[in-house]
Parts: sequence; structure tokens; C-alpha cells
Amino acid sequence: RGVLTSEELIARIHQAQKDFDDFTGLSTIVTLPGGGMVMKGGLKLAARVLQIRRVATRASNFLKFGGDEAVVHFGKHADQIMKITGKTAYNLKNYVDDANWIIRNGTYSSKLNGYYHYMGNAAKGESLFGFVGLKNGGSTISTFHIKTATQLGLR
Repeated sequence: RGVLTSEELIARIHQAQKDFDDFTGLSTIVTLPGGGMVMKGGLKLAARVLQIRRVATRASNFLKFGGDEAVVHFGKHADQIMKITGKTAYNLKNYVDDANWIIRNGTYSSKLNGYYHYMGNAAKGESLFGFVGLKNGGSTISTFHIKTATQLGLR
């Protein structure tokens, strides 16, 4: 359309901020010394971007246990997972697949460095969750077993 007046430019900047705010709710416009302006997203926006990347990564990646840990943890926890899922047969492949399902569909806890997902209730009524712990910066599964809401710190 040609050259904008300063009023039109300022109006477009403010509209861009409003559009950005509507999308993220996190931006601010900062006036620079000398009258210039810049839009900043701040740390909250950076955290949101990392969260989106984590979701995208977990949706596309298939994580594995390190070394022989899958075999060790399968031996420890397969019975409890079979019981809560109602499966009558369960193998190591099912165990690793189910752990990845929890990662893709669960909720991430930075405090626990892992994902959890509601699986059902115990006989006494307490909520039970599948929990997948991570290590090596989230690139490797460290464990997959059942935890109560209390053990997860949800109560």
C-alpha cells in the first residue's frame, strides 16, 4: 500500500500485540530509549514454546529403556500393570509400548521427571496412575510402574 504514517505504524504494532496476546496471553510492548518499540514474549512464552516442543517430541519419539533396564523393570512391575489393565497376557514389547503410551497421553511432572496417567482405582478406592520415569534429559525411560495419587503428590 505504500508508506505508513507513524500513527498507522503504531496502530499496526498495537494490533499485532493484541493478536499475539490473544494467541498466547504473554506478550508486552516495550518502549526503547529514543522512541522505538519492541514486542517481547518474556520467560513465560519461552516456557510455553518448550512445552509445545516437548509435546511434539513425545508424540513423534519412541523412547526406550537404557541397557537391560526394561527387562529388570518388566520383571518387577509387569504383574501390577497386567492387573490394572485387565490383560491376561503381557510381554516386554507390551510393557515398552505401554510406557510410551503413558508418555504420549500423560501429564508431565518436572518434580518427578516423568509422565503419569490415570489407570483406575485400587480396591480401597484410591486412584492409581501409570508412571513413567525418565533420565538422560528425558531421552531414556528409567521405570514404568503403578503409583497412587498420594505417591505422585496429587493429594
